[in-house]
Amino acid sequence: MAQQGAAINESLDLAERAWTMAPESSAVLVNLVAARSLAGKLDSALEAGRLLAGSNQEAMAAIGRAYLRIHETSLSGSVSNAAAELEVLARGLRERGESHYLGVALLNLAYLYVAAGRPELALASADGAVAELTGMELTTARLARAFALAYLGNMTGARAELRAASQSALPGQALEVALEAGQIEALLGDGNLGWLAIDQLGRDVEPSTDNGEQALYAKVLLEARDGDVVGATRDVERLQLGQPRTAVAFEAQRLLVNGLVQALAESREASDFIRRGTALAAAQGAAIWEQFGTALQGLADRELDPSSAVISVARTSPVSLSMLAEAVLRRAPDLSATAFEEVINEAERRPWRWRASTRRAVLEGSTPRAASAARVLGRIGEVEDIQLLSDASKRLRDRLAPRIALSLSRRLAERVLVEDLGRVRIHVGTRVVEGGEVRRKVLALLCLLLSKSGFALTREEVLDDLWPEHDPSSALNSLNQTVYFLRRVFEPSFADETSPGYVGQDGETIWLDPELIDCRSRRCLEIIRSMPGDPTPEGATALATEYRGRFALDFAYEEWSASYRDALHASYLRVIEQAVLRDLDSGHFDRGTFLAERAAEVDPEAEEIQVALVRLYRHTGAHAAAAERYESYARAMRDLGIEPPTFTDI
Repeated sequence: MAQQGAAINESLDLAERAWTMAPESSAVLVNLVAARSLAGKLDSALEAGRLLAGSNQEAMAAIGRAYLRIHETSLSGSVSNAAAELEVLARGLRERGESHYLGVALLNLAYLYVAAGRPELALASADGAVAELTGMELTTARLARAFALAYLGNMTGARAELRAASQSALPGQALEVALEAGQIEALLGDGNLGWLAIDQLGRDVEPSTDNGEQALYAKVLLEARDGDVVGATRDVERLQLGQPRTAVAFEAQRLLVNGLVQALAESREASDFIRRGTALAAAQGAAIWEQFGTALQGLADRELDPSSAVISVARTSPVSLSMLAEAVLRRAPDLSATAFEEVINEAERRPWRWRASTRRAVLEGSTPRAASAARVLGRIGEVEDIQLLSDASKRLRDRLAPRIALSLSRRLAERVLVEDLGRVRIHVGTRVVEGGEVRRKVLALLCLLLSKSGFALTREEVLDDLWPEHDPSSALNSLNQTVYFLRRVFEPSFADETSPGYVGQDGETIWLDPELIDCRSRRCLEIIRSMPGDPTPEGATALATEYRGRFALDFAYEEWSASYRDALHASYLRVIEQAVLRDLDSGHFDRGTFLAERAAEVDPEAEEIQVALVRLYRHTGAHAAAAERYESYARAMRDLGIEPPTFTDI
């Protein structure tokens, strides 16, 4: 109970006293191993583990052996062998129904699988552990699950697990949660969030303890990410090589982070650390760290072309490139086109890991490194980066630089949908602009362009349609002012250098960008044009759903809108009438009724539609509805001086 409450000292005291009274009890030894590990007394925990491994109860002895194998992996023990032994143990525990020990085995397997570069298996094991465990061990299982999700690229899920772990953590576990959160964010997430976690531990951590050194390791990673080479160099020297810890493959990680820091400092010592760390990880079967080291070796050696290493790692363990984002960005100008594209692909998979470092690199000045970073940021940046890239393009000696900010601006631009059937309404992303809120000439220009092929007109055509009574100079001035205000309908804070280009204007032409702007009438036209022959049922249904009324009723009496409005409406009626008659002939009365009712809503005077509805209602047994529809139809015909056919003749 004390252990489950994470009262560490009390738990240890109880376990030690129990061992004194029953030194050969396997159950007591299991608790002693756990209590000593929790208290950070690894040497004495390993001693208890050896005693447990010698138990005459094979099931308990297997647990002891597994514990020893796991801890051996922190230095040089085989990750592959430890995982295999735990897999056997887990199968036995499952068969015997020992859910608690099974959960612990699955929890440890999850961490082994992460180091082995098998995050899918790690996630499955962590899920199993979460299902079996309670108390503080459930919290640890959630942390293992967070690690697996982070390596799989699901940082949203990983952070959700970290929050759940923090909320369920028992007294005394806050250190463990903060430590793991710091490492996850340092390697694969957001550096600022990593610092927030590490700050909970205190930045002046004591590396002589297990948790202390792991916190120091995360701190070094964060300093390296921030470009604080001085701080990282100072702190990396405090890591205690050769000391056993609870983290899998931690010795290899210590060697490799030494190599990373030395590489960022451009020290010749980097290569030896990287070589040793990579070789150790390979011998252990810690594939994620072997790939990390392979990539780092190619990036650290200035005499080598890093391209082959980057391509190789990108195709086997692309997450390693994200873990080494800063080192990759330093060598980006030296990469081949293929290798650079692999880097961008990985940055797009985990943009949160790259953005801060890429922004810093862009701000370096006019260096090739800054130009390469700008190309990466152009693919993963956020709205705030558009101005940054625009400013950078003025100083970067790269022919592609001016296009990067525009490309990002267009990628992030809110798409526009103009509801131009019936009363006009403009949707800019999630923002809605009612037509009545827009200056009339501005709305007219928008609708005029929407009614034209390619959303484009010559300047003279616009002037003739919208300002026919003005002299050329006055009309041109009005047009320029109207374009000014139209741009700000889409972009209230319009700036020419960062605009995605919703509205274009040159000396002769004015246009809307069809990649950024769509409208309901154009969607209807596309459906109609997709059916050059007889309408298909699917096409007719789609058209009936899209068509909401006649084009731009705000300008019902404007000459420039009439031809487009009438042609579109006539095409709509042609398709729907044909589809309704076919449904009548083929017996698809429900579909025909839907089409006819929609058409009657938008054009109550459509005679063929009214007659078809009467027939459809009669065929479906809706006789009262048929009679009422007939009376409405008959009145309309008589108002026109035409005697309608009788109800029975329809």
